Amino acid sequence: MPVSPIDDPDPLPGSVIIPGPAQLRHYPALDLMAWQPQGVLDDVLLEQIGEWICTIDQTSAPVKRFVDLSRLASIAVRTNHVFEFARKRIDQFAGNTPVKSAVFCEDWIGFGIAMLYENLMAGTPIEVRAFQDHAKAAVWLEVPLKILKLEDIPEPPH
Repeated sequence: MPVSPIDDPDPLPGSVIIPGPAQLRHYPALDLMAWQPQGVLDDVLLEQIGEWICTIDQTSAPVKRFVDLSRLASIAVRTNHVFEFARKRIDQFAGNTPVKSAVFCEDWIGFGIAMLYENLMAGTPIEVRAFQDHAKAAVWLEVPLKILKLEDIPEPPH
């Protein structure tokens, strides 16, 4: 599918709600899982993100991941927990095929944490990139820009 993240005239593929945390969406036609966590990014939410990603790795074929941190109310995660999280992700990754994970946050603190995670995951099969721009994330993930806005109404699970 040729990707032009801006002004794509084709109808967008729909998302499906899947079991897991709130605001979790699956776009089967794009091999994309997207999550927009809300509340406070603390050690507990970071663990929930890790559990979600680990479940995806163990229960489905490799899919691209998009985590949108723009709905967070605040950030209170310990830096050393980000290091532990990255190490745990590397140890738990079950796939042999590299996967792309995009982390989006316009806020500088959230973006800084995403950049730290990107650097910690360098050289692993989990290709992480931090973004402050939806369009750049869409190009890297090879999905339409409108998808990453997460504004569609997901279908109920089948």
